[in-house]
Amino acid sequence: MSYKYLFFALLPFLAISCQEDETLDLVDYPNTAISLFLPNSEDPLNGSYQVTYAADGTLNVDKEVAFKVQLATASPNEVTVDLAYTFKNISGEEINLPQQVTIPAGEVEQSVLLDDFSFINDLSEQKYEIEVNVAAIHGSNGEFVKPVSVKMLLNKASFSSNVALVGESGNNLSFTRIYANGEILNEDKMAFKFTVQLDKVLKEDAEFTLNVQGLDESLLSNIAFSSNSIVIPAGSLVSEEIVCEISDDFLKITDKDEEYSISISASATQENEYLNGDAETNKIDVNIIKTSNVLEQVSKPDPMWASRERTGWKITTSPGVEGNPSSILDGSTYSGITAYGANNKLWFIAELPQLLEEVQGMHIHFEFSWYPPKKIAVSVSEDGGSWRSLGTLDVKVISGADLYIKFKSPTSFKFLKYEVLCLYL
Repeated sequence: MSYKYLFFALLPFLAISCQEDETLDLVDYPNTAISLFLPNSEDPLNGSYQVTYAADGTLNVDKEVAFKVQLATASPNEVTVDLAYTFKNISGEEINLPQQVTIPAGEVEQSVLLDDFSFINDLSEQKYEIEVNVAAIHGSNGEFVKPVSVKMLLNKASFSSNVALVGESGNNLSFTRIYANGEILNEDKMAFKFTVQLDKVLKEDAEFTLNVQGLDESLLSNIAFSSNSIVIPAGSLVSEEIVCEISDDFLKITDKDEEYSISISASATQENEYLNGDAETNKIDVNIIKTSNVLEQVSKPDPMWASRERTGWKITTSPGVEGNPSSILDGSTYSGITAYGANNKLWFIAELPQLLEEVQGMHIHFEFSWYPPKKIAVSVSEDGGSWRSLGTLDVKVISGADLYIKFKSPTSFKFLKYEVLCLYL
């Protein structure tokens, strides 16, 4: 009986304890402190973002513009957070940001990404500021203490489209023109192709004219463009191809060797504050060298060269030269002509049976390479009386005993004179 008594005595005590637990409400949700932060910023509360324009005119941001709403601990309930915004230089009606975010039960954060920048419509340099504040929390037992906020500063560069000339063969061109007897001997024309380009599209057509610097105004008629009015359509980056041709006529005015440095650039026909025509890319430089010197030393013969038949050639040499003059034609490296003494001149004239056309170069072999020529001159004639200089050549030290001379312009002649002007001594 005593056990039964003890048993029934405890029952009322247990019942009373349960009732007291319910009244005290000891089972409770943990406090859920809330915070805002910027995940892509060195400063989690104050972020700075650089906004620039892409080639198609759209905006690029150097990193994601985003903020996160975060709970210190997960809540067993869904938590809804009301957000409030303060804007500088932005109309709240133009920007798409949520007024509320929901953090699902058991999770601790929710991200908000700003990826619509259509509110930016000013092409000038601007700063836009967005401040995000937590206004209220729903579904959490945690106590909310103001302020909870972050700031995002968007630094937008001004829109500017750089003008560029882009040459098919580059933007630095050089032409060498061979001049003789009042004529330019080159058969190829001085011509090249290029386009006018922008690095960012415009919303309207851009029209340009071409400018030439480096020539006297009286000579500008020697430069012709396939089009004098160039248009880059709205939404495009490239104009149609332009051909530039430069006449040889102005090179025939004098007999002197000359050099011209010409620069071609593009200018907008109408003022546009968003076009930058001063960029270094807005030019093509053309260097024109007019010379009567067609001689060029090369290290080896051109693979297309072929030895000419020398039957019937006559050789005349300078006085005091030793050796059989005709031996310089026999192809042997053990025979030739020699001039002794520093004051002795060495030259020879080759007379051909008939006119030799389109000669591209010549090869001189020395028996020894101890004293190669330092400077030589070459002249040609069709009748042996009227001579045309092909120029002089400062000879680089010869490796071996062979001198290869290329004619920059193929040359025709019946008489050829080779003269040593100076020796390496």
